[in-house]
Amino acid sequence: NPDICYYTFSLGVSPGVDLVRLDNGSGDYALGVFGPAGVIIKVFDHESKISPYARKNQSPWPGIYDGVPDTLLAYLDLPDMEKDEVTLCTYRLPTGPWVVTQLKSPPRASQDDGGSWLLTQFHDTPKEWISWAKDYYEAKFTLKDVAEVYTQGRITSALAARLLKNVSCETPLDFQEILPQLIGLGMASPQ
Repeated sequence: NPDICYYTFSLGVSPGVDLVRLDNGSGDYALGVFGPAGVIIKVFDHESKISPYARKNQSPWPGIYDGVPDTLLAYLDLPDMEKDEVTLCTYRLPTGPWVVTQLKSPPRASQDDGGSWLLTQFHDTPKEWISWAKDYYEAKFTLKDVAEVYTQGRITSALAARLLKNVSCETPLDFQEILPQLIGLGMASPQ
């Protein structure tokens, strides 16, 4: 359901390659691609001074992908990755530290690359998620229900109904519609 789908997970977008996308619905997103070559994360803040759309030629800022191994850049050549929509790039090989690419001659106040706020939207605990979700969805969630997702890693139709009972959206959630995606992620069983 596009009204409520802030996070999407796609397993097997290419052999052994998985994808997670955080999309705030306002043109900003973070995309993480995980595979045998490592992980590459790109962020796109559409209002950033370093957005390709803020440049006359609408190309990524110089240096944004410098130093990224070709094996990781190839992940961004997969369908629907929107490689040129980027304001921050970070990556990690299977061993070694995270690396944040460096822009060439960034504009003043280029710290508005979106990373400082978009990457904080990945929540480690149920309490963190609830704190964020109550404002985003304008709804109340119980710690018990959200903790069940975190600890069990599974979503039943009953749990989905409890989680979404206070969420208002244009198109109501149809659990049967998302069930194939949940099964593919290992988060549900066929009914």
